[in-house]
Amino acid sequence: MIAQTESASPYALDEEDRGSKDETINSNNAEQEMSLNDLLRGSGLGKTQLFFWTLVFLVTTMQLSVYFQTAILMPYLHCEWDLNSGLEAVIGSSCPVFITVSGVVAGNLADKYGRKTVLLVTTIFLAIGSITIAASPNVWVLLAGRILQGISHGLGYPVAYIYAAEITDSKNNELAILSVGVGAQFGGVFIALVSYFALNEIGWRYLVAVVSTPLPFLIIGLILAPETPRFLLVRGKGEEALQLLKKMYKWNGVPFPERCLSIKAASLEKAGRFSRIFHSEFRKLTILLTIIYFANLYIYLAFAAYLPLTSADTEELPNFPTLNETSCGEVLDRKDIFKSFIAFLGDVVGCVMTVFLGKRFGNKLVVASFAALALVTTVSAVFDLNEIFKVIFSMLLRLCVTGSRILLWLISVEGYPAAVRSTATSFILGIGETGGTVGSFLTYLLYPISSVSVVSLFVGIAAVQLLATVLLNTGNKDKDIVLANPAVTASM
Repeated sequence: MIAQTESASPYALDEEDRGSKDETINSNNAEQEMSLNDLLRGSGLGKTQLFFWTLVFLVTTMQLSVYFQTAILMPYLHCEWDLNSGLEAVIGSSCPVFITVSGVVAGNLADKYGRKTVLLVTTIFLAIGSITIAASPNVWVLLAGRILQGISHGLGYPVAYIYAAEITDSKNNELAILSVGVGAQFGGVFIALVSYFALNEIGWRYLVAVVSTPLPFLIIGLILAPETPRFLLVRGKGEEALQLLKKMYKWNGVPFPERCLSIKAASLEKAGRFSRIFHSEFRKLTILLTIIYFANLYIYLAFAAYLPLTSADTEELPNFPTLNETSCGEVLDRKDIFKSFIAFLGDVVGCVMTVFLGKRFGNKLVVASFAALALVTTVSAVFDLNEIFKVIFSMLLRLCVTGSRILLWLISVEGYPAAVRSTATSFILGIGETGGTVGSFLTYLLYPISSVSVVSLFVGIAAVQLLATVLLNTGNKDKDIVLANPAVTASM
């Protein structure tokens, strides 16, 4: 039996604060109702979570491997089609641009049509884009494939975090977000590793095909995967949600509680409304998270672009590889690929460390600490440091960016109710993604005019980021399960 609320506000009660404690008896006093969070906690951690988290881990690995793919392949593309700097810039920026466009314009699709549906469709887009690039007869077809990959990333990447978090209870959100965050960083490890051993031997087209090999299997896995119980519940599909929860208990080898024969749910008719994330309740959170995400990428890429301009030796940064010689036909420098591999491997370690620090000391405190460290790092650019200190500061800044980003995903997923969760996270990613492009562009534009203006900009933005983290309020806002309102029971 499913209990459905009548005329209930979807934002009337915080499930995390009250849902796990409030157990009520319905009108016939025969069936005890439980919150969704109670039921998810009762199922424990088992085969269900292992399967879903492995699935989203691999999906995000593919998303990020193709995101970094073109940067590694650009020297070969330049030689094959004699690209000028303008076309190289268009190809390089096409993915970030369409991440922004798709995230802002269509980020609410997962709130309207489901997490699984969007993950499946975007993974198909990713596969089509990769095939298009591998078989591209000219640069324009390759660009079309790159645009498809950008749309896939902008819509699918944020949903992977949501899907992972909604398959477990709120107490295990850190593990859920970690599974996706590590998968994302492992995407860089994966593309660098494959490129190191195979690129010079098989060529860039076959490399793209090899890297894309897991995608058909992931598509099959997503077809077989169910929707999340939270999405089903808030969309008024309580019966389906209850049946899925029973399966989850069965897969985890835990008996389903006999006393729970009904779930009380609020049906949300306005899911995916963009205006909702700027509602008075969420406006501050949306603005602050967007500022922090934008500043995060701006600082890192502006700083990464600035250091080589001030040094005759650019070895301090883990740059993407270039050809050994300026003439075409030379093999790719494996030393640069190896540096990229080590840098991404360090990001994986940074993700794990950051999540555990957040759980121990609080997400807000850790994000604010990273923002303060980023400010100190950018201020160091004012001084004439030797190369060793530049290496240290660039590594610290990379840790700040990677660590902050995974905690920002956790705060974003927990900070919005399920009805607008994808809308909010996709918008934040979309706008935030422009930070890196703006940062590197302004650095190259302003440095010949005044290096002081470059340093002043990213120090100022680092200060704004720190202020935004101080003002940020964190906490779980799963307000989809309303336990305090009168219920009307309906038989299954």
